[in-house]
Amino acid sequence: MPLATHLMLKYSDVLSDTVLGKGTASPKNFHSQLLRCAGDIPTNVFASINNRFTLDKVNGPDQQQLEREFLSPSIASKIAKARKERGGEPDSVVFNRVGALLMLKLLLGTHLPKSPFRATALGACALHVNDYLESMDTSALQHGLLPVVTEFAPIFELQNPPEIGPVLRRFYFIYRTLLQRDQRMRALIREELNVDVNEVTFSGLPFDSYFALLFGIYAVTAAGVQAKPFPTSILDFKDVAEKAGISMNDLGSFVSERAMTVSHGYEKLGPLDDVVAFRKAVTDSNWASDFRLFRNRPLLALDDGRMLVVDLQFLFENASRGLYWGLRSKLSEPGTKKFMAYWGGLFERYVQMLIAHYYPEVRLNVHHKTGEIDVLLSQGENVFLIEVKSGFLSQDAKGSRDQSTFAKAVEQKFVGAAKKTAGGPGKKSPKGVAQLANAVAAVRAGEIEGVDPSAQLYPVLIGEDPVLQTFAMNAYLNGIFTEKISSGSTTSKPLTVVVVDEIEHVLPYVAAGDLSLGELFDGRFEESSQRVVAIPLNTTFYDWAIVHRPMERPETFLQAQGDELVGIIDEHFKSLR
Repeated sequence: MPLATHLMLKYSDVLSDTVLGKGTASPKNFHSQLLRCAGDIPTNVFASINNRFTLDKVNGPDQQQLEREFLSPSIASKIAKARKERGGEPDSVVFNRVGALLMLKLLLGTHLPKSPFRATALGACALHVNDYLESMDTSALQHGLLPVVTEFAPIFELQNPPEIGPVLRRFYFIYRTLLQRDQRMRALIREELNVDVNEVTFSGLPFDSYFALLFGIYAVTAAGVQAKPFPTSILDFKDVAEKAGISMNDLGSFVSERAMTVSHGYEKLGPLDDVVAFRKAVTDSNWASDFRLFRNRPLLALDDGRMLVVDLQFLFENASRGLYWGLRSKLSEPGTKKFMAYWGGLFERYVQMLIAHYYPEVRLNVHHKTGEIDVLLSQGENVFLIEVKSGFLSQDAKGSRDQSTFAKAVEQKFVGAAKKTAGGPGKKSPKGVAQLANAVAAVRAGEIEGVDPSAQLYPVLIGEDPVLQTFAMNAYLNGIFTEKISSGSTTSKPLTVVVVDEIEHVLPYVAAGDLSLGELFDGRFEESSQRVVAIPLNTTFYDWAIVHRPMERPETFLQAQGDELVGIIDEHFKSLR
């Protein structure tokens, strides 16, 4: 989907000072407002707002309705004044996805008194929480790319959630087609879990039942959060399970692994009852942007036996990315290391098969003196050197908003990790960016048979971590890449950084001749320079599509997987036909 560009209105901007942007956040005031949000209703409100954002169903009129419903007249008046002083700002918003997620953490981490909540307190909290979604001091953003990337990395994916369908089909393909046929993975699962790989269960259920149950929850909740006039993220969980053909005994294991109670949430996120603990948590960037508990347990069990879906994206990730994390969590520490290494090979193989589906002439695993090129694609005078990188940055690095911490993690993951040696300083094993620099040098040296050393070279890094889509991330990594090829007296086009979701989306259009890869990538390079624009590739593609209006090109590589998943749903919910 296109890049989210809404500007968050903050308490510090609107209420603390007459000069906008010069105010200060007030954790004490925020905490006092939070204590007026007791009961299940506020949790349901923020969950429903969050889930509507994941569905991309919140537009201008929806924002206006939320403000009318939850903002007090005095706050609404001050916000109107703030917008007027800023020239109107039609895209400035109070309610957003990350703010709703953080509010859910704060609600669960606080023992609230059992008194009726005040709707205007929800609006005040929504305004307050925006102060803690960005750094307090953003002056560093004016100096270089690293501060910009570090600032946006914790929340960029949440503000721009991926489309569920392609992610689901991809992981299903990797799990069913690649992982279950991989001899090393089969042996590892047998050794670690004492079962065949096709007998592995997820939250106590075989994959087909597990997926069907998640789909049923998703479908009911997606309808509920769009219902008018009373949207809700609460559903009759047992009814969905019964319709999916899941027994109550099997349901117990699923609930124990994927749902949490209010007490469990308080234990993991609190106590935030006093203002000192509250201030410490909410002003800690890593804590405020860490939603791993919701990723692992996207369901909240209510006292009346119903379930509240905290986050629809995290719910369905349990049927996609969750397959990776679910398998990994079952293994010993040595087994986990093997699994991660084997997974990297599966992901690389997936990307190779994806590109080969659209370009059968592509060359794979092309060796040269200092390494290997994962994918080499020649199109006329243009040669695309593609490196594939699996894995994810740690939450501690991504959520830190600390430049040195983030830069070190990016260096280790996507450039080159230091290896200790017995006799002196460590050597660096090239990864991603450094491997591409070596590949460019190999082509220029004439080491690649069938490739003209003077060809126009496009280095491309394809990864699975959404952090690679972060605003300015491509430009930041290109700066590192440019330094490496300049030191070797070689030249190429700037580096293009792509998340696998993006390449899945654009390849059907490229293969159909609507535009070429070179044309698409060239649109990201600043004229007469080696610099790259700050926006991710999918935004470049959408900008192109708005102008050229191509016919819709469906993705065909994973069509069979989509059909299989539909078949699973049909089979489990056949009683509803």
